[in-house]
Amino acid sequence: MISEISTIKDERIVMARELSTSSGRLKNKKILLEGKQIINWALQAGKEIEHVFFCKGNNPNSVGVRLRTD
Repeated sequence: MISEISTIKDERIVMARELSTSSGRLKNKKILLEGKQIINWALQAGKEIEHVFFCKGNNPNSVGVRLRTD
């Protein structure tokens, strides 16, 4: 599902910011991937992508594969 984020206090943004630190990654046992190529590598390796952030007007499927939107 595609949903608009309208505040930096959104729980997804808070989590993404937390994952930008090593302690946040260790605590949550998650990583933050940035860039089309790295996202594609993760998908090709069969990894689950929890969220994809993109700017309004950009196509989230421009990473090269069709992402589920449900």
